[in-house]
Amino acid sequence: MVRYMTLVVSLPHEAAEQLTDLVRQQRSTIDGFVADTVEAWLEQRRKDARLGRKKHALSEVRAASPEGQKGD
Repeated sequence: MVRYMTLVVSLPHEAAEQLTDLVRQQRSTIDGFVADTVEAWLEQRRKDARLGRKKHALSEVRAASPEGQKGD
């Protein structure tokens, strides 16, 4: 199994600024923040599979700022 992959994301300028601000608030790097978010999502999917829960038709990954606001 491949441990690391290259992910290229093209974001509008405003979205990139929001991501950068969120990462600064978390005191992380962008790649570290994204990796942590994806890993949390994968772990939830593994947990759902172990518990026999049905897969969701549409999965979303959203990041919340410390204030609890959703990132778009």
